Amino acid sequence: MPRDLGQRAQDFRESWLAPSGGWLSEITIIISDLTGIWDIIILSGFFVAGWIVIRTSPMEISMILALAFDLAIPLQYQNDDYLEKKHDKHLENYWPTFVMGCLIEGVAFFLLHPDLFTLIVCLKTSALTIMWMSRDQGASSIKVRSRSSKSSNNETSKSRPTSQPKSRSSKPPDPPIPANMPISTHISNPYKYLHRAGYADPAVAGMILALNSVDKEGAKKNMNVWVKEKDKKEVDRRNKDYAERARKAGWPDKFGSHGQEAEGGEGGKLKIPEDSVKKAEEAMRLEKVPADERKKVLSLLENPKSESEIQMAAKILERMGIPVEGPKKDRTQQSRGGNSSKPESKVKHKFGESDGQGGYRDIQLTKDTVQKLAKGMVRRGWSEADVNQWYTYLQRPFSRREVETKVIPLAKSVDVYLGGGYTGGGPHRFDTKKLQALKPQLRDKCGVDSNFAEHMILVAINQPTANKSQGMFNRWLTNGLSRAEFEQLRKTGPDWA
Repeated sequence: MPRDLGQRAQDFRESWLAPSGGWLSEITIIISDLTGIWDIIILSGFFVAGWIVIRTSPMEISMILALAFDLAIPLQYQNDDYLEKKHDKHLENYWPTFVMGCLIEGVAFFLLHPDLFTLIVCLKTSALTIMWMSRDQGASSIKVRSRSSKSSNNETSKSRPTSQPKSRSSKPPDPPIPANMPISTHISNPYKYLHRAGYADPAVAGMILALNSVDKEGAKKNMNVWVKEKDKKEVDRRNKDYAERARKAGWPDKFGSHGQEAEGGEGGKLKIPEDSVKKAEEAMRLEKVPADERKKVLSLLENPKSESEIQMAAKILERMGIPVEGPKKDRTQQSRGGNSSKPESKVKHKFGESDGQGGYRDIQLTKDTVQKLAKGMVRRGWSEADVNQWYTYLQRPFSRREVETKVIPLAKSVDVYLGGGYTGGGPHRFDTKKLQALKPQLRDKCGVDSNFAEHMILVAINQPTANKSQGMFNRWLTNGLSRAEFEQLRKTGPDWA
């Protein structure tokens, strides 16, 4: 029995407090963690204390206190850009009810006895609080989860992208993903959600290629717009435009086992050895790649049906740091274990200049890191020319985007831990030294490790405006990290080499 009560208390925290509790949930969780008292008991204490204060106060004071409480939590979500986007429907439903309650309260102020008026104020505030906290971010009612269903929900939630809606049991099963559908580098299983939104397979292929061409945040924003589109004309337009984009990129107009590219490619172009496939499988397990994505990649590696699929599989293996045997005509040009993407060693870049992609080259690798990377290349058997070329390239300044696309994949391919300290100053040109000085403060205040603190800095400096970035830092350093923010940051966690 105690275990059941403890589980119910944990369910109450995760299902009711965390989604919409705001500052009230943060205070409750902190007190609960410090004292060991269950959240529901602490909330009951707040409720009784608030009821007594409002009931015993003069009419004007009780009305002001109730109004402040009714506004405090919703405004906390309204004034935060990230939370406002997630709770847009929730807020949209709350404000009309809030205004109606205030109108009733205003009329009662002039017509009723003070004792009866304060009772109405208490009832109104209680109703509005329950209405707000009983709804999740999508304005849907929060339902009590049974213990039997919770374990299955947890398993499916791990592989579901944070930006996508939850699937319902009433929906038909999703179709299998075509074998030659492009692999998404930013979004987990976008085919399922785009197919549900009404996009045809050729358009989905073009959309995935478009997602791969932008950064992770841009991919998430585009994905959200596409899956939430309700206008059929707009869906038809995208079907046409992105199908054309896929066609120009070399993808066929039809997909699946009977598609145009399913006849098999020419032999002797690329070869995927069995040991490379096994290494890829092991690497994906270590990286905790979702099961459905891992199954899709392995299917592509084991049974390629065309030249384009074989080349895609080779790129996947290269990103994992697994060497692939290339075309016979190119083998004499490649050294054993060498990286296929040569660095631009002849191009000189200045520290702090723009990278042409919205970022700035304000990251400089330490000498120790460059030497470790060079030693890793030597251990992998890279040619002297390649090592020298990369060694020169790694001494130039990088933007954060270049670190993610060039340096981190290189570090993984030579099995070198890159470490932290390479966030840069972001689009608002924050001082990188001051940012790194914030890391131990965030780590101590929020109770996270260095990598997580680094990820927090990276998220903050990439906010739309410098003021919002600074506000996020100030909030974390003053109030710590809320449960909702922690979960969101954890799901988009750091991927350091």
